[in-house]
Amino acid sequence: MSSASSPYKQLYGLNLKYEKNQIINPNPENARKHHAELILDKVPELVHIMIYGKSKDRIHAAFGLRNLTEEKRFRRPLGMSYDFIENVCALLMINQEGDAHKRCQQHALGILNNLLLEDPILDTFIANDENSLPGLAKMLRSTDRTTQELASKMLDYITVTQENQTLVCTSDRILSGVVVLLRNTKSNEVREHVLQALIYLSNNAKNSREENLLEELQRCITISDSEGTISQRAIQVLYNICLLKENIPVISRDPDIRQILRDKQHEVKKRLNSTEEKYKGFENDVITYKLTGVIADLLYTYDTRLNSKIILRGEGFNHSVITIGKHASRSIVEDSMTRSNRNLSFNEDTLDSPLSSPTKRDSRSRSFNYSPK
Repeated sequence: MSSASSPYKQLYGLNLKYEKNQIINPNPENARKHHAELILDKVPELVHIMIYGKSKDRIHAAFGLRNLTEEKRFRRPLGMSYDFIENVCALLMINQEGDAHKRCQQHALGILNNLLLEDPILDTFIANDENSLPGLAKMLRSTDRTTQELASKMLDYITVTQENQTLVCTSDRILSGVVVLLRNTKSNEVREHVLQALIYLSNNAKNSREENLLEELQRCITISDSEGTISQRAIQVLYNICLLKENIPVISRDPDIRQILRDKQHEVKKRLNSTEEKYKGFENDVITYKLTGVIADLLYTYDTRLNSKIILRGEGFNHSVITIGKHASRSIVEDSMTRSNRNLSFNEDTLDSPLSSPTKRDSRSRSFNYSPK
C-alpha cells in the first residue's frame, strides 16, 4: 500500500491515524478568560442554589461562596456583583427550621464578615441593605454559640464606620438584641466583640438609650478574664455613656453601680501595686483604674453639687478629651463647633476617687501614669 493513498503514516513501524480537521474549542470565550473570571462566573448559580436548592446543596453552595470571600482578590468583585450582598443579607431573614438552614445563615454571616472592613463603600452598601441590620438583630438573639460568635463579629465590624453607627443605633431591635446576647452568651470572645461595638456606638453623638443595657454592662465589669479586656471595655462604654449628660441621672440612680466600681477599682489597684513589672493585661488595668476613678468622681459630683445643675449645664469639667493608654474619648454632650470652647470631661490625672478615698498615694503610683508607645 502506498503512503500517498493511505490515511495512515508509517512511523518507526507503527501505524498512526491522524485527522486533517482542526479540533474546535466549544467555548472559545472561556479560552480568553482568567481563572478568577471563570470562578466568578459560577457565583450567580451558587447564590441561586444557596437560596432555593436542596438542603445539602444549599450548605455546599454557601460554604463555597464563603471560601471565595476568604481570598482578598475576590472580595470587592463579589461585593459589587449584581444582587450578591442583597441575597446574602436576605438569607439572614428567611425563617426556616432545621440544621441546614442554620448552617447556611452562619455561612452568610461569615461572608459578610469577610467583606466588611475591606472597602468603605462595601461597608456602607452592606449596612444600608434593607435586610442587613434586621437580619443581624435576629442573629444576635440566637442561642447557638457559633451564630452568636459570627453575629457579634459582624456587629463589631459594621460599627467601625461612623456613618454606620447612626444606622445601627436607629435600627429596630439591634440594641435590644445586644442586651439579649450579653445576657445569653458564655463566650468571652463574643463579649469582647459586643463591647468593642458599644465603644464605637457610645462615642457617637447620635446614639440612643436601651433598657437593661446598664445592667449587662455591670455584669461585664465583674467578669475576670486573663487580660482584663472585657471589664476594661465595659468600663470604657460606661464612661462614654456618662459623657452624654442625659444619661448621668439614670446611671446615678442605679443602686449597685458605685459598689461595682469600688470593687473593680480595688481589684486592679491591688494587681498594679503587687509588682513594678508590666504583666499580661497591665495596660487594661491602667485604663480600668483611671476610668473607674473618673466615673466615680462624676457620680459624686452629680450627687453633691447644687442638685446636679453644674453637670447638667455641662460645667465642672476640665477637658473635652481624656486620653488614657491607647484610648482617646471625646465628650459627646455638645457638637464639635462648641465643644472646643467648653470644658466637658474630667482631667485624666484624676485617679483618687470618692470610692477609694486614699489618704496617701502609693509609692508605686508612677505605674498609673504609664503611657504606651
